[in-house]
Amino acid sequence: MRATYFLDSRFFMAIANVAFVMVLVQGLASDLSGTPFPWAPYTVLIFLTAVSVGFASFLLKSNSGVSPGLGGLAKLLSKPPAKFLVFVAIALVWMVSGLALQPWRVHQVQTFDGIAYFYSYESWYLLSSLAFLLVFLLIPVATSYVQSTRIGDPTASKSVRMISLSWASFGVVALFEEVASGSLAPVEQGIAALANGLLFILIAFAVREPTILSRIMSIGGLGSGTARPLTSSKIRAGSTRSFALDSKPVDLARKSLFSTMLRMRHEEIVGKRLLLEYDPSASYERIVEKFAGEFVANLEPVAVFTSIGSPVHRVLRGQRDVKLFSFSTNTSTPSRQSETEILLPERDASLLLDAVDKLLQAHHGQEVGIAFDVFTDLVLFKGFEKAYAIISSVAEMADAQSATTLVLVNSTALEGRALNAVRGLFTAYLSYGFEGLRVVRAFGGIPARTNGTDGGSIEDGTAASGVEG
Repeated sequence: MRATYFLDSRFFMAIANVAFVMVLVQGLASDLSGTPFPWAPYTVLIFLTAVSVGFASFLLKSNSGVSPGLGGLAKLLSKPPAKFLVFVAIALVWMVSGLALQPWRVHQVQTFDGIAYFYSYESWYLLSSLAFLLVFLLIPVATSYVQSTRIGDPTASKSVRMISLSWASFGVVALFEEVASGSLAPVEQGIAALANGLLFILIAFAVREPTILSRIMSIGGLGSGTARPLTSSKIRAGSTRSFALDSKPVDLARKSLFSTMLRMRHEEIVGKRLLLEYDPSASYERIVEKFAGEFVANLEPVAVFTSIGSPVHRVLRGQRDVKLFSFSTNTSTPSRQSETEILLPERDASLLLDAVDKLLQAHHGQEVGIAFDVFTDLVLFKGFEKAYAIISSVAEMADAQSATTLVLVNSTALEGRALNAVRGLFTAYLSYGFEGLRVVRAFGGIPARTNGTDGGSIEDGTAASGVEG
């Protein structure tokens, strides 16, 4: 099961929903028994619902990453926002004043199916309820709605916005029930009950969709920064032109760091599927480093899926503009290891697919580079058929967004038939060992037959210059 985006706030969202369901159950029990609705418990449950929504909205805003439940409560109470304290104080005054003064009177009215009951309230209590509603809308509801506009993932943003509007509607419906009176009160209360049911359905769909990966990836993002030319005083005559990427100079020669080894330009590999079969005893991680470095130099987002402690992980960990998705045995849910690294539970293929989906959603319309150093592990853990299905799904998702994929396969771990099946998924097939990098099949299925030149050329069956074994 995928961890929900609302990890920190789900405990309080559950309390709010349970409390409000109890309100609806009380109303149903009152109708079935023909007795007045118990207003004192209703007041307490409305207070509990509103305050729980307040906790949930501020925890959602904080992106604290703390444990749900009492851990989240302790984290928020250790340094509560001033707005939150104001909201809780007003809610507490509303509840205590209502319970102490009981400013309501019960009435009965004859309807077509018997006697129905409704309440009337003193003017000051209706005004206090209106003030409570306004504060509820302006603080917790507005807080969560504003947060929805800052979430990079569109699905999560839509879900948070839907929940915010549903919470606001709950408050409006509750006030509507209070002012309902006279012979139309039972009808108005029935309309309110129907509206509440529909709102619960909306919340159920909203909470179900986004995952915690949406949240993690919306914190800090995956962008490669913004290019800005260095001033002319910093560029010496005859030197290679540079750009500043996140305050660091980028040599334009690096813009084809990987593709030059294939005797191609960067634009020619964009949107393609590349398979790299490697000898695990060779320095294959350097190929992945060059692949990632080329996308960074072109100011394009790049992500690498690997395992904790792998050669690829050791080389790329900590590189500022390369996002790592690292499989680990030490986590059961996705978690942020650092600004550039997200840990995923080992062997969880659904999270791998979810991460790719969220990555592509977050960079819709951009030329994303993705390297996969986990296919061999998937084969060992799940068997070839499942691993093949997973990598096929990844390739299809990447193609739909014109992303460039580089998939690594340990050539010594798979049998010939399995390797041939995998090769059929890719437009280019590379091999890397102690002799260097070879293009076995170029784009379009044509074997590589090029004349050697300096600076990263490849001859058919020979090593690429500039790549050490």
